[in-house]
Amino acid sequence: MSTGASQGRPVGSSGTDVRLRRRLQETVALISAGVGLFFLLSLISYHPLDVASAAYTDVAHERANLGGRLGAWAAEYFFQTFGLSAFWIPVLLFLLAYRWARESGPTSEWSWLGFLATVLSTAGLIGLWLPEFRLTVQVGDEALSIGMAGGGWLGQTLARYGAEWVGRWGATVAGALGTLIGLALVTAWPPWTGLRRLGQWAYLRGQLLWTAYQGYRQRKALERLHRPVERPGAATPTREAPAPTTPTPVASPETPIEVTREDVPPVEIVEKKRPILQTDRTWRRKPAVEKPEPVPVSSGGEEIDELETEARRWYEQARQGQSAEGYVLPPYQMLVPAETHEGPSPKELAETARVIQAKLAEFDIEGEITRALSGPVVTTFEFRPAPGVKISRIQGLAEDLALALGTESVRIDRIVHESAIGIEVPNRQRSVIALREVVESEIFLHSRMPMTIALGQTVHGEPYVTSLLKMPHLLIAGATGSGKSVALNCIIVSLLLKHTPDEVRLVLIDPKHVELKLYNGIPHLLTPVITDAQKASAALKWLTREMEERQRQLALFNVRNLLQYNQMVQTQRGRRLAQRLGIERPSPLPFYIVVIDEFADLMAVSSREVEDSIQRLSQMARAVGIHLILATQRPSVDVITGVIKANFPCRIAFRVASSADSRTILDRAGAERLLGRGDMLFVPPESYRMVRLHGAYVSEAEIEKVVRFWQQQGEPQYSTTQFERVLEMSPAGSNGGDEDWNDPLYDEAVQIVLRTGKTSISYLQRAMRIGYNRAARLIEIMEHNGVLSPPDHQGQRKILVSTDVTPGKD
Repeated sequence: MSTGASQGRPVGSSGTDVRLRRRLQETVALISAGVGLFFLLSLISYHPLDVASAAYTDVAHERANLGGRLGAWAAEYFFQTFGLSAFWIPVLLFLLAYRWARESGPTSEWSWLGFLATVLSTAGLIGLWLPEFRLTVQVGDEALSIGMAGGGWLGQTLARYGAEWVGRWGATVAGALGTLIGLALVTAWPPWTGLRRLGQWAYLRGQLLWTAYQGYRQRKALERLHRPVERPGAATPTREAPAPTTPTPVASPETPIEVTREDVPPVEIVEKKRPILQTDRTWRRKPAVEKPEPVPVSSGGEEIDELETEARRWYEQARQGQSAEGYVLPPYQMLVPAETHEGPSPKELAETARVIQAKLAEFDIEGEITRALSGPVVTTFEFRPAPGVKISRIQGLAEDLALALGTESVRIDRIVHESAIGIEVPNRQRSVIALREVVESEIFLHSRMPMTIALGQTVHGEPYVTSLLKMPHLLIAGATGSGKSVALNCIIVSLLLKHTPDEVRLVLIDPKHVELKLYNGIPHLLTPVITDAQKASAALKWLTREMEERQRQLALFNVRNLLQYNQMVQTQRGRRLAQRLGIERPSPLPFYIVVIDEFADLMAVSSREVEDSIQRLSQMARAVGIHLILATQRPSVDVITGVIKANFPCRIAFRVASSADSRTILDRAGAERLLGRGDMLFVPPESYRMVRLHGAYVSEAEIEKVVRFWQQQGEPQYSTTQFERVLEMSPAGSNGGDEDWNDPLYDEAVQIVLRTGKTSISYLQRAMRIGYNRAARLIEIMEHNGVLSPPDHQGQRKILVSTDVTPGKD
């Protein structure tokens, strides 16, 4: 007992010392900010006669400096010594105050060395390129021009010696490096981090300017196209009898169309607006844009608002210090930049609009096309039908419009919040959306939601980013070649770019043995990539037990979800509660993300065990931070059962073979009309209305770069002890010997066969809800034990025992 008391006493004193040092540091930060503000006011209100009027009584001048006599003397000294680089002094004091207010440790001596290096290097640079500047001041009623040294006497001295020893350009390079290194020492940011952020900012602004310029060019071209042509000397036509009307021939893609002002509807080309973060659409007020909103706001906005508030608070708390293992996030420059492609020309858009309107007129559908929104893959034409026209009539003409336009497919859907219909026509030249284009967007860079993933772009070319925290599980389906595997890779790479292993851990299940093996060896993995179905079932059982353990731990701390738990264990209140509960040093728990690439293979081998585990995880694992991503190429009802669909409200459908498969995954048709290669329909978490997206592309070479970056930072720490224990408890497979004729479901299978008299493998599979291979194995064991006869020439088996015999194994 005495030992425990003696060990507990220094802990309390250490905590008191930490609090005292923290308060002292915050006080010093306030003083530094106040001194910086005083110097800033003194410098911007500097007047050369302030010091002269104070030193010489015969100088008639009213002091103008906002800092009084002390501020006037300080400004005079700084400007005479450092010149214009004196403005660095208040700025650097502000930066140091910010560091003292945010960081818990003391500032090293290197920060003060960086302070001095920044001021001196900048003074030398200014002395090189601006040796003198003129300052115009007001003296009485006259304006007096006073010459001052740009870098002060110290900057001029450095510039003179630097130019003499290393030349003008050598001194410039040395001054620039000294300024960058000094700023890095003051802010504790690596120089390459600042340059990378500056480059990202310049790149994003350049993209916005280029997009605005392209939209301006398109608008000008359409204005010239719609401008009435006035021929000089043309006579005004007299009013005559109306000529007989002739039917207007319908344009087809094979015949060229002569576009005139009378034929072309007034189509407006809309340039891309600044993207809005998808996760923010439920709490940020929508601007009054003239563009269809892809995701409506659901009625459950209060719950999502609370979730986002907790997520942002957790993010700020997690990002205050460095990772416990010292992990560094990969730079986005590892990814391949996007290639620029020009969209459809204004003439092509006007021609397509004319064909659409003419084809609709053939079926007595009146209306007008008001504008066209061009995206990377499709162009959306906004059609406003006349009163009395049903939407179902227009949607039923999708195949006719595709035939008239000569395209693969046309999708027609209502535009949310507008009395218009969107007709989505594929572009003749399709653009490839690089993942780097999405992750370097402002919505991804500024996203503070845990488990942020980049899906791609909307039909209008806006980056689309969401979070697994809000889903909370994701179901993906698509035929071969539709882009399902690429989308999975984009999701995983997005997580690796945004989160360290302290925040997110992965369980990758790849029954196909080829898709997810690239990620072996990264520190985010809980286990090596699982390719065996039996091990996958055991992993899901282990995750179920981990979920139950986390639920008990959250209940001890009286919190509702993992975000609240991670926040509490980092506070003094949470540490005191942990000490009372006997828990030593509680640490934040990472999120677990389970990715299953081909879910149908697992269901075919052991559907009952897998479905039970997935059902429990999808129902209760959200609060404890375990999230599932299931993907399959065969969206049939025996794979995506009703129990699974009920717990996976967020779904992604790529192109499928039929409308029946689309209804299986989305509960509605539409996925069969997609274009493939990443074209998808996404059901977001806040609404059941589908959003059409174009998935981003990431190559294997880019994935290998990111994987090697993480592998160089450490080996994965697999949690395999409990996992192997669950695997040993699971039923063994067919490994030869006596174990081949053992199965825990044998007695139940014999009872079903004796009770029903049916000996077919397919019936036993349906009755027991197991895979075909296991049902066939149970029939073989019955044949081996003498319960059933071998199959005859018609494949039929006979029951060899009476129905009142108790089933058992020989």
